[in-house]
Amino acid sequence: MKKEKLIPDLTLYKKSIILHNIPLDIVKEQIKEYAGLYEDPVKKEYNFHMTTLPGNSEWVYLEFPYAEGITHYNNFWHYQNLMLWLSMKADMQFCLAFPDSQDSSLFLSQMDTSNSFGDTVIGIFEDRDFSFCVPGSIFKWISLPQTGFNGQEYLDKVFGFDMQLLSGLEECKWEDYNVILTFEGD
Repeated sequence: MKKEKLIPDLTLYKKSIILHNIPLDIVKEQIKEYAGLYEDPVKKEYNFHMTTLPGNSEWVYLEFPYAEGITHYNNFWHYQNLMLWLSMKADMQFCLAFPDSQDSSLFLSQMDTSNSFGDTVIGIFEDRDFSFCVPGSIFKWISLPQTGFNGQEYLDKVFGFDMQLLSGLEECKWEDYNVILTFEGD
């Protein structure tokens, strides 16, 4: 599948959606609503974990689960689309994924605010900018690789988010929420 090769493979990444100024119960409602939007033939249960961040409870950390047996393209599509869906209730949001290996780079994406339809994300992966339009699943690399992208500096400047807030996640009070997401056949 051509799309499969273009889309970043985040299989070995710990994926999160980080949201600002949205209560956990609204996050759950939005996930439930999102899960009901699609009725594709392949069904998979997703167990979402979420918590408010220590040091600043205005930020919610939503862990996007790994779905075994689902292509990385389909997981990526839902990962980005869910962030866009949650943006309707949060005042700031972005996807942040950390690799299992120190040799791999950070993944960061956010809503493309220049698109009035609210259906496109822009981001950086492996020091290269990209855009992804959810309708049509159009993924494009939009620039040549940069070197030395400073994710912390960018998050602080654009979102006022300090990655130090992510330290201590293991001590947080986590809430789980299970839903069935559906996928087109692979």
